[in-house]
Amino acid sequence: MDMIGNEQQRALLDAFVADLEKAFGVKHERISFKEAWQTNPPWQADGQSLPEYMKDASRDSFFYADYHNFNSFRNDYKDKFGKDAYISPPVRWQWYT
Repeated sequence: MDMIGNEQQRALLDAFVADLEKAFGVKHERISFKEAWQTNPPWQADGQSLPEYMKDASRDSFFYADYHNFNSFRNDYKDKFGKDAYISPPVRWQWYT
């Protein structure tokens, strides 16, 4: 959470974590993804830093969900109209190139 510079946001997160600890009778443990990555990076990263490896993760998961959440719609559309439904250019680029 060190990347969150907004103190109000951090205070809200800390309060939320405290509520979770109380509700579930657990104690949270702070970890550093950066340190964990430096200590034991996954072999798939092939020497990339954490930011380099994760740079497209949000985008790719968005495109994946955007595309696959509409699988049944696309199938139904094709059955009903005999042609493919519209797919936005970014999603088409992600899944068809």
